[in-house]
Amino acid sequence: MTLLGLLKGLKSHPAATAEAAGAEGCCELGRQHAASGQVGKAIQCFERAVSLDPEYAPAYVSLGAAYREAGRGAEAVRACHKALRLSPKDPEAQVTLATAYYEMGSYQEAIKACDKALHAEPNYPGAYFIRGLSYVDLGDRERALGEYKTLQRFDREMADRLFVKLPKR
Repeated sequence: MTLLGLLKGLKSHPAATAEAAGAEGCCELGRQHAASGQVGKAIQCFERAVSLDPEYAPAYVSLGAAYREAGRGAEAVRACHKALRLSPKDPEAQVTLATAYYEMGSYQEAIKACDKALHAEPNYPGAYFIRGLSYVDLGDRERALGEYKTLQRFDREMADRLFVKLPKR
């Protein structure tokens, strides 16, 4: 078979193309599946990515997000911890971890993860949002309001989503 024939064959099989591109290609295909609501397929791609390159931190972050989306919180937490062992100052990994903790009802752990994300990247809107939601659910309106006010400087839409969660006086 010619090289051209091989490339045409790969184009007709997206999974084969992704795998040929390595962990990054599998992650890209996984993100496409996730964006189209195919979380199961996304998880398969991210799991394949980490098996191809166990040192590729972004694959673990994406895997954690997909597990979280699928309601698999404990697996999301493990994937995020693996990402953070590989890339300790990754704010996206911290916020993905925080979101998983928040959705599991572990609000203090979510706040700690957000604090670490903001230490690495002080202007990371997702950290203010999840920390604000955690404060809301802990019944700390004043701190949640503080997160809302800070978030307004970075992302008004996200700030508005937090504001509607704030308890009225």
